[in-house]
Amino acid sequence: MRITIICFGSRGDVQPFIALGVGLRQAGHQVCVATDRIFADQVREHGLAYGPVSGDIQRFMQGTNGHAPEEIPGPLRLFRDMKQEVWAEARQMALDCWEASQDADLLLTGGPGAFVGATFGEKLGIPYVQGHLQPAMMPTQAFPSALIPPPPFQSGTLNHLTHVAIGQVFWQVMRGMFNEIRQEMFALPPWPLAGPFAQIIRERRPVLMGYSRHVLPPPPDWDPALIHVTGYWFLDSSANWQPSAALRQFLSEGPPPVYIGFGSVGSRDGRAMTNLALAALAETGQRGILLRGWGGLEPGDLPPTVLMVDNVPHDWLFPRMAAVVHHGGAGTTGAGLRAGTPTIVVPHFSDQPFWGHLVQRLGVGPAPIAKKKLSVPALATAIRATITHQAMQERARQLGHLIVAEDGVGQAVQLIEQYARACR
Repeated sequence: MRITIICFGSRGDVQPFIALGVGLRQAGHQVCVATDRIFADQVREHGLAYGPVSGDIQRFMQGTNGHAPEEIPGPLRLFRDMKQEVWAEARQMALDCWEASQDADLLLTGGPGAFVGATFGEKLGIPYVQGHLQPAMMPTQAFPSALIPPPPFQSGTLNHLTHVAIGQVFWQVMRGMFNEIRQEMFALPPWPLAGPFAQIIRERRPVLMGYSRHVLPPPPDWDPALIHVTGYWFLDSSANWQPSAALRQFLSEGPPPVYIGFGSVGSRDGRAMTNLALAALAETGQRGILLRGWGGLEPGDLPPTVLMVDNVPHDWLFPRMAAVVHHGGAGTTGAGLRAGTPTIVVPHFSDQPFWGHLVQRLGVGPAPIAKKKLSVPALATAIRATITHQAMQERARQLGHLIVAEDGVGQAVQLIEQYARACR
């Protein structure tokens, strides 16, 4: 079977879909991943065909239309900025994804790509499957949408409404762009004012949720034949990957350090963020590893107790840490939880507050520190509490064992194959 995966976003958004592609390839399928060009080498390194897609996700993540991500107040502003960022390139992006889908027998689409998959599946007459890394638009009474900060109180009705509302906010902001593409490029009728959600559900196409049921169990009001919580889709480091001599030496010279990195989230002042991290480590007497990444941390005169790295696979690094401090993206959160390492979340926007509060509720990390409240005392207090909290460390280890025992990729591959057979 020929499968095209369409996915957009940061490394944490795209890497799980590359992992699914690897699982599908190992099951005997031909896989093409259509995504931003910044991930082309990573796609090819894992033996998958690459479909180039126009755009610049790194520029978007480092500051949307001149606003640092931490200044974006909520999903409405985020969706509007996303639309402005991609509108000029939307047609070319659609054509790029269309080109990558021409020989496909099945489409797997994630996030906003779900609308693309629905359009292409309809035009090509082939099945498509949705994949999501967070529960944002699949209504449930069990918890609120992951794309809003957790409300001060929850009720079944309110929780359900947050999912519906977020779906509608996204659709109404993006409706003109998606319908223009459907009508003018593919000669398909526009989707209705309320959006395509009801139609997609009626078609009974499977939805795969790429996180662990031990982290967030599937709620009882989800249809288990339609929405599947498969487990995380981890892309482990290559067997040929080796850490640098400097990293090996640093780890061997003292106790496990604290990891601090903010992944693909940009910052206006990387030097200030680096100084804050260094001060918090110094105040707690902890060694540290800082990730430069897209997150804006900057090298400088580092003390011998701190090492800055550019890119180290989480599956190798996190189990060697005393704690991990990060922005709370779905992928990084999952990697930290699998490692059995306590987590301190500093959420910036989007689904990050959701995962930060969930980490706290699971007892594997302290209360999240909102980006605007991040300070040396706040971070030092969180690090100190995490390092000394034996019960938290034990809960993190136990949860890690449960996540390791799952095979999220294998489960997702089986569900995709079952659905493809049913469509024949």
